[in-house]
Amino acid sequence: MSRFIQSAIKNPGRMKRGAARAGMSLHAYEEKQSHSSDPSMRSAANLGLRFAKGGDLHHGKTKHVVPRRKR
Repeated sequence: MSRFIQSAIKNPGRMKRGAARAGMSLHAYEEKQSHSSDPSMRSAANLGLRFAKGGDLHHGKTKHVVPRRKR
């Protein structure tokens, strides 16, 4: 995990604890909080949803790798 991502996660486990308190699944809780009026909660939920996609923060920006020629 890069330093940028480590610094983006201020409170690890915050969403999981909130979901447990609300009696919801983590994904459902993040979906609900992604429309929150609290900007920090909204951004944390959106980041969590992005990680749920497989952690690909650069979705759609694939680098086309050309295989090396055989020597």
